[in-house]
Amino acid sequence: MKTIQQLFDFHHKTIIISGGAGAIGSEAARFLSSLGGNIVLADLNEDKVKQIAADIEKETGNTTLGMKTDFTDETQIAALVDATIAKFGKISAVVNNVGWGANTPYGNLPPKKWSMRISSIPWDLII
Repeated sequence: MKTIQQLFDFHHKTIIISGGAGAIGSEAARFLSSLGGNIVLADLNEDKVKQIAADIEKETGNTTLGMKTDFTDETQIAALVDATIAKFGKISAVVNNVGWGANTPYGNLPPKKWSMRISSIPWDLII
């Protein structure tokens, strides 16, 4: 029986992961990096996303990039894409993992969080 590493080869692939400082995003990054991928982590929490990127690079030996990115801001998304292309030359895949914290029903969200969530939906679909 083949291992997952034998079945899936992500060498020479560049993967952007939004929400990369959270539990799901960081573990997806670790897994994809373990399969050979170059990982770009994007998150609002700049310190945490950069630390996770550095940790993954140290753990796997694969190149990573951690960048603060607000997915409700088109200029920050463009900067993320530009930095990814500058460092890796291409984008092979995007893992859309933007989230806004605790599992809260939309009806209970404060207006500011509601606005942030709604404004991110088009980018969730595009990238």
